[in-house]
Amino acid sequence: MRKQLLRLAVSGLLATSILLGFGAELVPESWRSSIYPRNALASTEQPTLVTQFNSGYYCGPDNDFCIWMPGELIENTSNLLMSLSHRTWTQYAIFHQDFTVGPSPEQKYSLLNQFLEQWAREERATVISRIGLQFDGLPAGIEFTALHYDGKKSKNQIIFLGRRMYLLSAINETDLGVEAKQFFDSFRIN
Repeated sequence: MRKQLLRLAVSGLLATSILLGFGAELVPESWRSSIYPRNALASTEQPTLVTQFNSGYYCGPDNDFCIWMPGELIENTSNLLMSLSHRTWTQYAIFHQDFTVGPSPEQKYSLLNQFLEQWAREERATVISRIGLQFDGLPAGIEFTALHYDGKKSKNQIIFLGRRMYLLSAINETDLGVEAKQFFDSFRIN
């Protein structure tokens, strides 16, 4: 399971490369040349964890987002936070990446579709449901559920807010329940 979440985080990096225009024909050249990851040179030893509140709430490195991470923390780098809930045997992850320019609404959908297709191919997963996400009434991303080749099920959200992309994921061998819903519902932008 940990390998799948790490692959999902790598898929987040893949999304970064898509956004940066490495081999992505759908990204306009004018936009491609103006984007680079703000924290690409950040040390992987710099933790995402800034503050831990009671009951497993964590905030991002700039204190700009908070999320509840159920269970035991198993990965904590500058862009990735992962936990494992021994109660439900579900792994949770949040990946984030900053860019100098945020995508327009039209670019968001193109990039999200491109990312989702490539992710499904690499994960050997079938997307079984997909809905658009809004933040303050504006298109912000997608939520999708996938069935993986090994029978595991994941729920994922890819969200663009301003210059930042977030990838939230929960994966386990059975159906995702209340704990996973609380994980996604706990995500807050400060």
